[in-house]
Amino acid sequence: MGWKDYFMRVVPTALGTALDINLSNASLVFISVTFATMCKSASPIFLLLFAFAFRLESPSIKLLGIIVVISIGVLLTVSKETDFDFWGFIFVTLAAVMSGFRWSMTQILLQVSVLTALVYSFWSCHQSHIFPLFVSLVHSILMICFVCMHVYLDISRKIPMVCTLCLSLSTIL
Repeated sequence: MGWKDYFMRVVPTALGTALDINLSNASLVFISVTFATMCKSASPIFLLLFAFAFRLESPSIKLLGIIVVISIGVLLTVSKETDFDFWGFIFVTLAAVMSGFRWSMTQILLQVSVLTALVYSFWSCHQSHIFPLFVSLVHSILMICFVCMHVYLDISRKIPMVCTLCLSLSTIL
């Protein structure tokens, strides 16, 4: 695998994975685990949209119907959330988008005839330690700044922030 293939296929997959994990962790500072799980169930929607965008799948009425049904189901599930937080919702939705992106990029990686599953395993193990390291460092710094600037943050939200910070730091180690 050349450097061009590496930076065009492996690096975006690694960044998508790192952003998926870190945005999911960041959302837990602001929203409950159950609400985050309900919102993350929208990942197949974004997976299909990225599959259409990357021409991995051709759009059809059946697939568009699946997207609509999943969207309505997620909307009905999260519509009555009593402890809604805008930033938590944004972070978990971006994590769902990154999840769809990374799985589409993984499919592109596996479709390259040069790459076998064993070679992909090597590259994914290699990239799964380097890029999350940098993203986790940036994420931790941004989360500290964001939480310090968030004036409405009460003590009950500082404990999950510390847990998220520890999870991000454990990714580094």
